[in-house]
Amino acid sequence: MKRAIICVIALSAISVMAAAKDEDSSKARNSSFTIEGYGETGVMKTSEGYNAVSPHVLAGAEYIWKYGWSAFGEVEYADAADITQLFAQKTFTEWAAVRFGKMTVPVGISNLLDNPMDHFSVSLPLGETDILPENCNLTGISFLGSHKMCNYEAQILLANDSLALAMRIENSPADNLSIDASGYYDGKFIVSSNLRFSSDAVIARAVATYSQRANAVHCGAEAGYDLFHGLPKANSRLFAFVRYDFSNHKENCHSAKIGINYLPLEQIVIKAEYERNILRNSSDNNLAIGVGISLP
Repeated sequence: MKRAIICVIALSAISVMAAAKDEDSSKARNSSFTIEGYGETGVMKTSEGYNAVSPHVLAGAEYIWKYGWSAFGEVEYADAADITQLFAQKTFTEWAAVRFGKMTVPVGISNLLDNPMDHFSVSLPLGETDILPENCNLTGISFLGSHKMCNYEAQILLANDSLALAMRIENSPADNLSIDASGYYDGKFIVSSNLRFSSDAVIARAVATYSQRANAVHCGAEAGYDLFHGLPKANSRLFAFVRYDFSNHKENCHSAKIGINYLPLEQIVIKAEYERNILRNSSDNNLAIGVGISLP
């Protein structure tokens, strides 16, 4: 944890010094500095007793200079501290940018939507995290951009002393709907696709991931309805949700969840859920509560 704190302080200090330097020049009006991050933890009751959900904390800082140049650094703590992203980027146009450094492999919701505001469950589905690459933050070069309703990213990465390829394409045919497909290849491939829909009252998400290396598949879907929708002076939100997951990584496992997410503010969520896991020869029931915090 100390390492994570030191890394965050260092990233912030470098960016603040860069901003201070630019304030003394005419470039200041074209520069900006932003901080982002989130944290989540919780408690789960299983047949074996009470267990703490491992704290997961992430903090990142971005500095944007003139002429399309920017830099981003990110530190993550989940059982151990690690610098998960550190790269420089040159943006030529909206549809063409290049970045070089350490970055996240854009495959699977566990990599792309791990912010606690982006999933109803107290923790991410193990069915997908178990079949994704062991290291989902690799060094390489990325080509990315957006055009009209589409975003794309293609990466050439260094993985285990050899090259790996990754690609993601996202299409947003409507403001409240997003569909994407992604893939990763390092001698064996992983493919994934997910769908996200949101409105004033309803949020729904679905994902399907297949790993050739693990010879396994994970499919999941969740939907929630804001019980406070339409109420006068309702500044908070209360989602009742259901979720279903299937995974055959180690054995066939069906998982069903029901629960609530209470958001007193847009940046804070309190979660509670009941989960039933059905295996081939057994089943278990779990209860969990958790809290998530996200920087704006």
